[in-house]
Amino acid sequence: MIAEPLPPPAARVGLNAKPAWSELAFLITVLSALQAGGAALKMAWRYDRSALAHGQWWRLETAHWVHWGWDHWAMNVAGLAGLWWLYAPLASRLQWLCLTLGCGLGISLGLYAFSPEVSWYVGLSGVLHGYWAAAALMLWRVNRLEAVGAAALLMLKLAFEYLHGPVSVDPSPTLTVITAAHRWGALSGALSALAVCARRIWL
Repeated sequence: MIAEPLPPPAARVGLNAKPAWSELAFLITVLSALQAGGAALKMAWRYDRSALAHGQWWRLETAHWVHWGWDHWAMNVAGLAGLWWLYAPLASRLQWLCLTLGCGLGISLGLYAFSPEVSWYVGLSGVLHGYWAAAALMLWRVNRLEAVGAAALLMLKLAFEYLHGPVSVDPSPTLTVITAAHRWGALSGALSALAVCARRIWL
């Protein structure tokens, strides 16, 4: 008897798998350490339009891992935990790493090219919207009804924010949630998920 070959790893990944909570704990620890780094680290890592114009390109990625304050940090950590619980088993570590880098780069470039009024920006919320969009696409092979539902909820949220302002509370009375980062994050997440599939990085 010849055994039927196993499907590729990505085909075996689904919502029945258990998310690795130790990895989420590691990510939260990293975010906490960066937040504890203080104002100097935040200033060195944030998206800063003027600094980018002078060649400080690392900010395209690092901006998304520092936060304005602990309340801002807490909101994004809560969002990360929720998405992790729902969708982490859909992809491998390598896939999520590629998606994270793609989302961060896409958000920063989108803001730089199309939002000149945004002089600086920090926070993970844009990347979280990218994860949401990527998960909706990855869900298609697991549960199409849930995929449509996830995509519809995301589009409704983005549309509401575009028309009426942010759904979330501003991290400070003197600051404004940059909803454009959410839209660029969702677009970047969808494109990054498609690119990852096209390059067969589903390991």
